[in-house]
Amino acid sequence: MPVLLICGLSLLTCAGLLAVSAAKADTGKAQQGDTASNRVWNGIWFTCEFSRRMAPPEDRCKMFDDEGFEVVDGDFFYLRNRGSKETACRGGKTGQCFAASTPQISVSSRMIGKIEIAEDRLWVRWMGCRQLFHFQPQDGFYAVIPDAKRCYWAKERHFYVARYEGQVEKAAAQ
Repeated sequence: MPVLLICGLSLLTCAGLLAVSAAKADTGKAQQGDTASNRVWNGIWFTCEFSRRMAPPEDRCKMFDDEGFEVVDGDFFYLRNRGSKETACRGGKTGQCFAASTPQISVSSRMIGKIEIAEDRLWVRWMGCRQLFHFQPQDGFYAVIPDAKRCYWAKERHFYVARYEGQVEKAAAQ
């Protein structure tokens, strides 16, 4: 979803720099918003900690990265879990992941901007190029895949994200 656009290693590394544009239908007409898609994507999402560049997570996304996002009827927010003490993170980095089953987390939150998503895709504009990403439901998570026609900044990388179902306490980003 949304910031799957990332220009680097982490799904949300460049989120603050990205400008997300409205999706366009294949007919070329700008979409006015898909309320069904908004309902599907509204909520809090995190990237799967143990996914690889082109491979889904082997743990079926049971562990989340500490960076995520929230979608609220077309508004897009960057989130960062601030309270994790998890030690089983990639590279042994304590606190940079958490179990998807964690019942409650505390996050910093900052508005990124407006987005418009369709049920199976979104468009991202960054550095003068517009990139299409497709969504594919998987077993317990979604794969977010850049279209074959890539912007120069779009890596040959798939992103894997899942909805967080626990309680969230939000504070403004620092």
